[in-house]
Amino acid sequence: MKRFIVILLVLILVGGGGAGGLIMMGVVPNPFTPEGGGMFSDSGDASDGTKSNFVPPSSPPQLVKVDDMVVPVIVNGRLVRRVSLTVRLVVNEAGNKTLVQDNLPHYQDILVQELVPYFQVHFRNEDVVDIRDIKRVLKKQSERIYGELVTDVLIMNVFQQNMGRR
Repeated sequence: MKRFIVILLVLILVGGGGAGGLIMMGVVPNPFTPEGGGMFSDSGDASDGTKSNFVPPSSPPQLVKVDDMVVPVIVNGRLVRRVSLTVRLVVNEAGNKTLVQDNLPHYQDILVQELVPYFQVHFRNEDVVDIRDIKRVLKKQSERIYGELVTDVLIMNVFQQNMGRR
């Protein structure tokens, strides 16, 4: 009797998994959603039945790689941690990518000057990096230096490394 129950449970699991897979692939219609409202349906309808307003970009974004930056965090005259940043600048379509690349050293210099005091104050109260605040600082400085040439700043990686005991 125990073997029969175990075999029955295994058959139910295999059958349910197979049926779920067939529904996900669209081979079998999903009985739980209205007609045409499947997850992978080809219709351009949104989930509420209205047309989607998404317009794909005409060309891929132009990204300018900013060299990795390491910002020291010095509190009370001691190096307590380092914050590493990997950033990309999104250049608008009409913008000159070489102009942005030529001004990268100036941009990095201003970022380090802005981020060193920011991190000194931030890490007195917090223990984790606030990515939204960092993005706000990066975007403000990119607007200051590049104006409308740079439309956005992408943070690829933020890493903090503690330096010994506090």
